[in-house]
Amino acid sequence: MRYKGKILTMIGFLPLLALAGCGNATGDNNAGQEINGILTVAMGANPVTLDPSAHTDAPSRIVIGQIFDTLLNVDEDLEIVPGLATEWERIDELTVKFTLRDDVYFHNGEPFTAEDVKFSLSRAQASPMIASLAGDIDPDGFTILNDHQIKVSTTIPLSPFLLRMTHPALSMMNESAVVEAGEFVAQSPVGTGPFRFLEWSPGESIMLEAFENYYLGRPASDGLTLRIINEPSGRIIALETGEVDIALDVSSADIARVQDDSNLQLMRQLNFGISYMGFNNSREPFDNVLVRQAISYAIDVPSLVEILNEGVGVVARGAMNQRTWGFNDDIQPREFNPERARELLAEAGLEDGFSTTISSNSESAIRISKATVIANQLREIGIDAEIVTMDWGTYLEAMSNGDHDMFLLGWSNPLGDPDNALFPMFHTQQAGLGNNHGRFSNERVDEILELTTRTFDNAERLALFHEAQEILFEEAPWVFLDNTETIVAVSNNVEGFWLRNSGRFFFSDVYVD
Repeated sequence: MRYKGKILTMIGFLPLLALAGCGNATGDNNAGQEINGILTVAMGANPVTLDPSAHTDAPSRIVIGQIFDTLLNVDEDLEIVPGLATEWERIDELTVKFTLRDDVYFHNGEPFTAEDVKFSLSRAQASPMIASLAGDIDPDGFTILNDHQIKVSTTIPLSPFLLRMTHPALSMMNESAVVEAGEFVAQSPVGTGPFRFLEWSPGESIMLEAFENYYLGRPASDGLTLRIINEPSGRIIALETGEVDIALDVSSADIARVQDDSNLQLMRQLNFGISYMGFNNSREPFDNVLVRQAISYAIDVPSLVEILNEGVGVVARGAMNQRTWGFNDDIQPREFNPERARELLAEAGLEDGFSTTISSNSESAIRISKATVIANQLREIGIDAEIVTMDWGTYLEAMSNGDHDMFLLGWSNPLGDPDNALFPMFHTQQAGLGNNHGRFSNERVDEILELTTRTFDNAERLALFHEAQEILFEEAPWVFLDNTETIVAVSNNVEGFWLRNSGRFFFSDVYVD
């Protein structure tokens, strides 16, 4: 099935060109620079949705970030900077006044106004999937002052409110486009971003074109094609043969291959993400902390990371990436101790072991490899774990429904802060449609994570985050595996591409020379 945009006759339409170097129009952010055809990027999994308010996965976020804009952005130091809002003023602990740009247009030609802010944030507030970001927005807390000024209130004092406004899930949407799309809104995105949606062939590619009226200037490429290539080596082959210009999610096994190719360059950078093996904390026997601790002792995480990751990332020391502000440096990795694991299983009444499953998405070779090693190590303490794989979309649906025992996933934390690192993953209200796929629930952790959002004192917040991490380490809702890296392979003729601290990708200034 192909999803096609309904926007091909709108203002500023430029036909999608198949040949490179066939135009020389420039935007404000690329003055004097030749425009060069279509930029093609290979990514490892199919997006689940192109609806900002309904996405929780990284593949969807990559595409959404090219089509939509947010009110605010963050710079490389994770400081908040203007986006579609040029100014913001905190009126009190509940209310922020935003002043908007007056030169922004949606891809359907309609101007961006304060009404769109109200519509977008109201829609986000009503979405259970992103409640950790928008759930505290007051549905009655919008005061439109004029077309380009609006006050937005929250139901509680919310210290991370401005930072949350930088998340792609809170992108600005156009009401008439959403109404027109109806049930197909997830496949018919209309934003204000640098690229405009053309067509989505699920599992194959997504085609976007340059938006001529982008407020920061026309993108450096005529269009952007995002190709879905699940196999990591397949992405590298496509890069070597010139079928793609950039390959995302380079596997550790392909690093040397890229480095040895004089036509390619490897880019890598530690990000704020973490990979983990989670437990379904609501299902027996994983509702018993002794079982979770036993499995944590039974897995040789340092060796697993060293051997399978081949030098990529670092061993995780807890529930949060140690590069994140607020990380508790007193937490150290749990030692590999199979004997202690057997003792804990016996204490839990499971001295004879049990049978279970480890789930993974079929597109991730590294997760499947980790699942295989983990299953072998668990067998040593009497646990028989069958590996179950499914495609990315089905996998996320199974996680949301609780149809799993143990599972392998990661969390990218695109905001790079402790609120976004812990609240979506461990607060009780985030189980199900949220990102608490382990269905972990702890009253004190919930209390702490709520307190951290209500206080503006960083010293108080730091102490609370440290306590939460200590509890999470003891409760062991996950086996903490590794802090992740962004690794990308790029053709030498690609200009303007660089890696960001947040791990997010932006292609508006990228072109093929």
